[in-house]
Amino acid sequence: DLSPGYAGVENPLYTKRSGVHLMRGDAKESLSTMIAWLN
Repeated sequence: DLSPGYAGVENPLYTKRSGVHLMRGDAKESLSTMIAWLN
């Protein structure tokens, strides 16, 4: 959810440029992709 929410406070994880990677989508597929990156 990219909306700021009820209080209007933005989530810094969506705008932080380094140290964070947001993976959106199906959890099973995302985990499979992450495991492949680690192997």
